[in-house]
Amino acid sequence: GQPCYSDLAITTALTLRAVFRLALRQTEGLIGSILQLLALTLPVPDHTTLSRRAETLEVLRPKAGSEPVHLLV
Repeated sequence: GQPCYSDLAITTALTLRAVFRLALRQTEGLIGSILQLLALTLPVPDHTTLSRRAETLEVLRPKAGSEPVHLLV
């Protein structure tokens, strides 16, 4: 079966994607790298899962030229 990811996990990944202006595959790699640096053995949502869930979740997207974004992961 497919792993199930919480809305918070997907929202965090999509927020990182928006902040760093990444493609979905790059976002998948970034999340994997962060988890590896934290020495966590958690499954990473793949780009297809991120794409599907992005349709149903609302993610705040920073506007170009707006104030700095403070993101704590």
